Amino acid sequence: MRTALASLTSALASLKSDTRGSMVSLFAIASAGVFLSIGASVDYGRSLSVRSAMAGAVDAASLAAAKLVAAGVTDKARIEKVARTAYDANFPAETASGFATADFAATADFAANSVTVTAGGVLPTTFMGLAGVKALPVAISSTSTIDGDALEIAMMLDLTGSMAELTADRTGRKIAVLEKAAKSLVDTLMPATGTTNEVRIGLAPFDAAVNAGGLAGKVSGGKSTKCVLERVSGSIATDVSPLAVPFAAGGSCPSRAVLPLTAERATLLSRLDKLPTGSSTAGHLGTAWAFGLLSPAWSDVLGTAAPKSYGASGVKKIAILMTDGLYNTWGGKLSGANVAKSQAEAVATCSAMKAAGITVYTVGFELNNADAKKTLKACATVEGGSALFFDAKNGAELLAAYKAIANRIQQLRLSV
Repeated sequence: MRTALASLTSALASLKSDTRGSMVSLFAIASAGVFLSIGASVDYGRSLSVRSAMAGAVDAASLAAAKLVAAGVTDKARIEKVARTAYDANFPAETASGFATADFAATADFAANSVTVTAGGVLPTTFMGLAGVKALPVAISSTSTIDGDALEIAMMLDLTGSMAELTADRTGRKIAVLEKAAKSLVDTLMPATGTTNEVRIGLAPFDAAVNAGGLAGKVSGGKSTKCVLERVSGSIATDVSPLAVPFAAGGSCPSRAVLPLTAERATLLSRLDKLPTGSSTAGHLGTAWAFGLLSPAWSDVLGTAAPKSYGASGVKKIAILMTDGLYNTWGGKLSGANVAKSQAEAVATCSAMKAAGITVYTVGFELNNADAKKTLKACATVEGGSALFFDAKNGAELLAAYKAIANRIQQLRLSV
């Protein structure tokens, strides 16, 4: 490029000194103007490309720093370091364009729970230098603010026998990958340093039945001390209090019990460790318990772990329903005849959740059955024309799905 520019400059100088015809000189001057105009457009386009890349990087930086502020961190140097790390990771244009970020700052407003990131530098020009413009300034800023909304999240966990199998990409047993994925969501939404905004997460493990743990006596009318099945009468697609319509006792259930909503990060991580597997898939029952953990109608059962009211200001309710198989169990019995019933009750329960204002994410893990996928898609909330359904075909995709869900939920709390 430099050789071409030198040749063109030499040619223009030669034409300027040639007195044989004014038309030649005029043509040379006009050509130079056209060339510089085109060159300026190219340089300006490059600056816009750099600025576009910077925009995504400063958004990522302010978001990462705002998460830190939300976790109660007040160390300004640490906040700026985290912001700069996120910025650098998301701005590959530096090396490709010759642009260098000369100015960078992350400013936290602890009273407003916000962080503003500004970045700037100069882009060397290629063509505009001929006109004396050696560089173009490029600068941008982004502010992320925690909105203070409380989060109530219920995670339905499939602990059926098939979860003991190796993943399709052979990254480990399915259950071990699920543990890692669910823990990563907790880590994202509940940073180790704690949070200044309320986040509570509950767990609803299931297989052929549900282990109600310390709630068993209350929800079964005193008939069970551990395992419960469907309600004793009517549809389970309701969040009416179990004190009014109890769950039936019996069945074979996981050794891991239901965990009502808690803000204790350590408790959640402990309960997500070494998850057991066994028995068949009563997905409708797991769905019903995820609903119950988020329902204010269960307050008389859940006590201090009771969720807030539907529609309460500043509260977001979210259910994450995960399974690796076809719903095929009713009354603790695995049967092909139970498939349609279990699927229909699950979808009806999801519809009731969504009607109550609960956002429903669904995650299929190596699902090979079209009906199973159809059930999860029908259960998921639809946003922007697409269902919040993740079809994870292997272990890596399951981890990516939970990361995407966690980031999406986190984004709900931030205005960029």
